Amino acid sequence: MVPAFYPQRSPPGNINFVAATPGPDTTRINLPLGIDIGTDFRRDWSIETRSGSKNFSTFAGSDTTHRALGDPACRIDGGLGTNTVVYPGKRTDWVLTKSGSQVTVDLSSLP
Repeated sequence: MVPAFYPQRSPPGNINFVAATPGPDTTRINLPLGIDIGTDFRRDWSIETRSGSKNFSTFAGSDTTHRALGDPACRIDGGLGTNTVVYPGKRTDWVLTKSGSQVTVDLSSLP
């Protein structure tokens, strides 16, 4: 019998798995892996479109996120690593404002 694996979050927010065998006499085994996806998942991502997302996060890789001109304003948490957001048009089309560790990017006002 091949067990099925089910992810579960522990109270501190880490991911553990439960392995369960199929059938009426199911056996469950806890696999306390304690995976912290925010620091343990280190794959670099390139996000070509946000698909209208207004709030998303990446993990511990170095990620590149692209913004289409029609995308709504959104909150991006790049996690660990070096993260880049690519905006369409010229640099002068955008106004960057930094407050603490948060950077806000808005379209510049057009005459």
